[in-house]
Amino acid sequence: MTRHTITRPTTGRGTTTRNILTATVLAGAGLALAACGSSASPGGQQGGTTNAAAGGGSGIHVAKTSLGKVLVDSNGFTVYTFTSDKMNKSTCDAACLHFWPAVSPSGGNATGVMAKLGQTQDMSGSAIATVNGMPLYNYSGDHSAGDVAGQNSNKFGGHWYVVSPAGQPIKAAGGSSGGGYSGGGGGGGYSGGY
Repeated sequence: MTRHTITRPTTGRGTTTRNILTATVLAGAGLALAACGSSASPGGQQGGTTNAAAGGGSGIHVAKTSLGKVLVDSNGFTVYTFTSDKMNKSTCDAACLHFWPAVSPSGGNATGVMAKLGQTQDMSGSAIATVNGMPLYNYSGDHSAGDVAGQNSNKFGGHWYVVSPAGQPIKAAGGSSGGGYSGGGGGGGYSGGY
């Protein structure tokens, strides 16, 4: 980016002020452009699709969590299935997607994934990743890669479960996110308005 500064004869104070102002504006524009290219964690996302691959990630893959080996997205965040969904049909509406953002489809199977990965559409018409035909979501309460705070939640008319490498829901008790929330079913833990 080329910096153009108009300098007029002054007593010396105005030129310095304009140069500082120009440098500040350019620095701010550079930060704004850098922010446009970053990806957010599931906690900061609302509805629609999520999770652009970071640093050439391999898409959905297997990682070890407190619940054992489960499927995670390209950023290492745990993915969940929703018991109210049907084969290739998401039933998670806009309010639901605010807390359970849809996982973006990725390439083919990654190492360790024994299930068939695919895609369908969420209720808004956006693409959503599937495993063995079941739509996949992240949980906004998972704040770090490998968190399983959404496990066994009973919200939006069904239960939410982490997914095994074979593509099956793991119905173990809730895990810990390390942030003080345990994903117990029904009334425990998070009370964020849903």
